[in-house]
Amino acid sequence: MAVVLEGGSVVDVSSFASSVPAIVMAWYPGQSGGAALGALLFGKANFSGKLPVTWPASLADEPSFSGSGTRPR
Repeated sequence: MAVVLEGGSVVDVSSFASSVPAIVMAWYPGQSGGAALGALLFGKANFSGKLPVTWPASLADEPSFSGSGTRPR
């Protein structure tokens, strides 16, 4: 079983990450995303994407920002 996430920012997966063998971040896969994910999950294509971002280990590692600018609270 794999969990497929669709979104554009950090997602807190701490509540289930240890109970699933794989987590796939699909970002916004578009119109053909289902077929592409199916090809990846069933081994017809290889996962070869590289993340352009860093994922925090926990939500506590993510800085908090106020709604007016980028100064930490």
